[in-house]
Amino acid sequence: MRKFCLSIVTVALLVGGLLLMRTGDNATAAAPRVQVDVTPIETSLSLAPEETYDGKFSVTNMGSDTFDFHITANGFFVTDLTYETTFDDELIYNQIADWIKFDETNFYDLKPQEKQDVTYHITVPKDAPAGDQYAVLFAVVSREAANASMSIKTDARVGMKIYAEIAGETRTGGTVKSIDQRRWYSTPPIDSIAQIENTGNVNFYSQYEYVVRSLSGRELFKDSATSRIMPGTTREVKMTWDDAPTFGIFKIQHRISFFGQVQYNQETIVILMPIWAIVVLGMLLLGLILVIIRIWRRRLRRKKQSKQLRLAQRRK
Repeated sequence: MRKFCLSIVTVALLVGGLLLMRTGDNATAAAPRVQVDVTPIETSLSLAPEETYDGKFSVTNMGSDTFDFHITANGFFVTDLTYETTFDDELIYNQIADWIKFDETNFYDLKPQEKQDVTYHITVPKDAPAGDQYAVLFAVVSREAANASMSIKTDARVGMKIYAEIAGETRTGGTVKSIDQRRWYSTPPIDSIAQIENTGNVNFYSQYEYVVRSLSGRELFKDSATSRIMPGTTREVKMTWDDAPTFGIFKIQHRISFFGQVQYNQETIVILMPIWAIVVLGMLLLGLILVIIRIWRRRLRRKKQSKQLRLAQRRK
C-alpha cells in the first residue's frame, strides 16, 4: 500500500513539474525581451516643392527589457514582380529620405510599455521631381539591450512607411499586361496570376475580382484583392481557390478595375481532372473507337456480300 501511495505521489509530482515547465515556457514566449512597435505604420502625404511638413510617430516598448534606440530615414522601393522591398537602391522615387530631418535621433532607457514620440520634418526642395516618393522611418534598437544580469545583442527594427505625392506634372497610366490562367489542372488548388503595370509616375490601387462558377452558372467561389501599384513597376497579383473539388469543369471570371473603370473582364473555361481519370476516359474513348470501327467494318462486309449476291443473281 505504501509503495502504491509513493508511486501516485511520484506521478503527481512529475505531472505537476511538466505543467510548470510548460507554463514557464508559455510565459517566456508571451513576454519577449525586446519588442518594438511604431504607430502609425504608414502615412500618405500630398506635398509641394518648397513646402515643409512637420510630423511625428510613436515608438512603444512592448517587451520586458528597457532599451535604447535610434531613428533613421531610408528610401525604399520594390525590386521584382512580387514587390520584394529594397532599402538600398537610390532611385528617383525615394529621394525623399534625404529631405527628412529629426529633432532628435537617439533615445535612451525606454522602459517596458513606455511610449516615445519622435518628431520629423520634410523639406521639399524647389526642384523636386513630380510624382511619388517613398521612405521609411526606422526605430532601431541598439545592439546592446540592457538587462539586469546580462546584455542582449539584437537587430530589432520597426518602421513607419511614408507615401508622398509631390505636386507638379503628375501622370496616371496603367494596363493589365497578362492573365496567367491554366486551362487544365490535375489536382487543386486552382490559381491565376495577373500582371498589372503602372506606366505613370504616381501609384494607384487595382481591384481584382475572381469568381468561379459551375457550367450552369452557380457561384462556387469568390475572392478579391486590392493592391497598390507603384509607378514604373509591374506587380503580380495571385488568386487561389484552395478548396476546389478533385474533379469538375468551371467558368472562371477575371475582373480587374482601376482609375474607376473596368480594365479587364474575361471568362475562362478550366478543367480540373486527375490523371487517373484522364487515363480511364482515354481507355473508354479508345474502346468506343474500336467498337465503332468494328461496326463500320461489319457494315462494309455486309454491303460487299449483298453486292456480290446481286451480281450472281443477274448472271443467272
